[in-house]
Amino acid sequence: NEILKAKMINFKKKSYEFKKNGFTILNIFEEKKFIKLNNLIKKKIYSYSNIIKDIEKDEYPLKYYHDWCIKKKVKHDWLCLQKQRYFYPNIEISNFIKKNIIINNFLKTLNVKNYTMWDDGDGFVGFRLIRPNYNDGYPLSCKSMGLAKKVISCWMPLIGFDKTETLLLVKGSNKKKYDSYLPKSSKFEKTDLRLSKKYKLKTISFDLKPGDVIFYGPDTLHSESNPLRKHTRISLEFRYNPK
Repeated sequence: NEILKAKMINFKKKSYEFKKNGFTILNIFEEKKFIKLNNLIKKKIYSYSNIIKDIEKDEYPLKYYHDWCIKKKVKHDWLCLQKQRYFYPNIEISNFIKKNIIINNFLKTLNVKNYTMWDDGDGFVGFRLIRPNYNDGYPLSCKSMGLAKKVISCWMPLIGFDKTETLLLVKGSNKKKYDSYLPKSSKFEKTDLRLSKKYKLKTISFDLKPGDVIFYGPDTLHSESNPLRKHTRISLEFRYNPK
């Protein structure tokens, strides 16, 4: 299925979109692998929330995590620490992320023939749990403002697929230079610069389907804080660091 899907993709077109806009969308996970990965993250979050349950049951659906996390006294800030969110997946998922034919063909069209997975020391795959109206999502910024200055990021929703929930992007921002500053205090990474507040930029988001990912470059402005979101969104991120 992966090989067949790869043959149907116009990688040159996807590369052109990426270079022009700063991002592109690819469907890389077939249904079985998407479900496995989705269930893996669900189990992690439920175990961190001290809820032992069958993930097929909907007594505490993660879509409504923002409602029941307080009732269940979930330590949300602890759950969302980097050491909890990042992990090393099993061999099957790890190989799929590192050796995926679609990903590797796409990266080759960007002239990225060799890379390492970006790993802060806790794992190269991380989930984000973003509640509505809680300021959980990173504000508008780009990877080159932080530690991961050259990475190509892969963002994948697990819960929350329509454009009121998905990643916000600034089209063409990869071709411009923006002023930035270091906040005096932040609930996010303390050393990362932030986009200057003087800018009023138009953002775009997309309707996605299971298995879709957004690839975006290190200079592409993006934000996880979609103001239209009404439910909890869960997404994955893994990053390819060119050698």
